[in-house]
Amino acid sequence: MGLFSKIFHLFESNTPHHQLLDSYAQIHSLAKQLRRELRLLRRLQKQLILQKKSALGEKTGQLGLQKTIFVEEELLGKLRVLGKKAEERFSTAYETIGQSQPTSKLEQEEVERVIKYLKKVQSLISPFSSFSSLSAADKLLVVETELREVTKLSQEFYKTERYEQELARSVLEHEISPLLRKLYLAPEKKIFPGSGAESLLTFTLSPRQLRQLEQEAQKVNRCQDPRYRISWQRWWRDIQQPEKDKATMLHDPHINVTVKLFGSKKKDVHLLLRD
Repeated sequence: MGLFSKIFHLFESNTPHHQLLDSYAQIHSLAKQLRRELRLLRRLQKQLILQKKSALGEKTGQLGLQKTIFVEEELLGKLRVLGKKAEERFSTAYETIGQSQPTSKLEQEEVERVIKYLKKVQSLISPFSSFSSLSAADKLLVVETELREVTKLSQEFYKTERYEQELARSVLEHEISPLLRKLYLAPEKKIFPGSGAESLLTFTLSPRQLRQLEQEAQKVNRCQDPRYRISWQRWWRDIQQPEKDKATMLHDPHINVTVKLFGSKKKDVHLLLRD
């Protein structure tokens, strides 16, 4: 269940309606424009990091690159699909002008919600002409800030989409599995020699346990209990996969997850898969 899954489902379930012609056209236009602008921003971010890397070292800018990878890995592709589907619905709906079937209220509401989200994303992006007078360092700061804000806004949109039908309730302590309890209470602390005080929390589990953890995360997060939260770095993925992360000293492929249980402080844990 990725970004825009609800509107994609409604598009597949309902016949395009001529009353939504303007909305389909607006979604197509916004999605196409945002995809172009965000692709350019992401490209500029990489170029600026490469320039800085040559002067200041390998890790410079890598954290910001990881924090905004959602834009490249998920959002750009979904905007392409969204724009294409909206264009197809516009063409079909145009041919049905004058037909009397009622429009879907659910689709109309979701179309309006998506347009509102796209406009908010648009408002976060500065005109490229405004970068011309900035230094390279300031450009990178502005670009990274904007991409982070786009990511944050998208995550809120996604969470609303995923959990809007769920009633908030408290998580009962006995609902926390031994696996999740052990992950939070007893991760291994890995210290890197020669790196000063740098250390990371790691936890090794099997692919089967990872699938169990993904399912449990959904159940915990649906409760919307502020004392409990499981957040994946690749939060838009239903199935998590280990990857190398240049922003840390842990070179083994891993999965980043942030866990908060029992009202205590959150912990950033790096999951390692065993065969």
